[in-house]
Amino acid sequence: MIDLPKKTEYIRVHHCRLVTTPQLEKRYAENIDVLNKAYQYTVKYLEKTYGYKHLNRPYPTDKKGKIYVIKDQIMPRFLHDVYHIDKWDGKKVPIHSQALRDEFMVSIMTNFVEYRKVLKKAARMTKQEKEDYRNNKYGNNPQHRSWYRKGSLTYLRNGKSHTTVSLPSNGQIEVLSAHHIKIQDYGDLQTIDNIKHLKHLTIVTSKIKRKGDGTFELQLVLKDQHRRRKPTKKIGADWNMKDNKIFHTSENQRIYLNPKVSVDADKYEYGRLQEIA
Repeated sequence: MIDLPKKTEYIRVHHCRLVTTPQLEKRYAENIDVLNKAYQYTVKYLEKTYGYKHLNRPYPTDKKGKIYVIKDQIMPRFLHDVYHIDKWDGKKVPIHSQALRDEFMVSIMTNFVEYRKVLKKAARMTKQEKEDYRNNKYGNNPQHRSWYRKGSLTYLRNGKSHTTVSLPSNGQIEVLSAHHIKIQDYGDLQTIDNIKHLKHLTIVTSKIKRKGDGTFELQLVLKDQHRRRKPTKKIGADWNMKDNKIFHTSENQRIYLNPKVSVDADKYEYGRLQEIA
């Protein structure tokens, strides 16, 4: 018998509109600039280190392993090559370190896992199949990309940008009033929508997104715990068509098919067979 936990967790996301301020716009722009640079750098590093030439190299699959690679390999190189510093400096890299490492870079590594699955499958193609794919022989590669670009993570080009900053709570997210909330790295933010009912709920992550019309949206990831309900007892039944018996329950109750239904079904079946013949 499976020993189920006494409580169950429910994750949901609450959306609310933010009041745009110069401070919000400035900090958001700084954050997004870091994320865009980090994305380009991380994707390039992963392709070089775990790409088509290194498919047999072990790749971390859990969050702990991914964070280790980021802290030990990617982050030091990123800080040195892009910001020309040897250790984290929040003034030179204007974003919360956990937002960059634990949220953003981990998500890139997770997406790269899916790319490697496609890559491993594509690597089994013959030399001729790879050439046919590059030449768009079957109309499935109009851009004439190499076989190892199938399913790859797209670089940011032509002014494209990320739009969402994800920040961990660390116990610092606090609903201050009906229209004010304290967010890590952003401080006091004002909401257009009433959020008073969220005051005593557990908020594990906050996300600030700039929408297409230029306005800002706050997404709050909430985690609720509820005591698990006791499972209800169900009575099983077996299907058995002998003597038109449909069900025979575990309480020894026999349920039979109406004879008229059986006769009508036989007539219909016979008629269909005649049509086919």
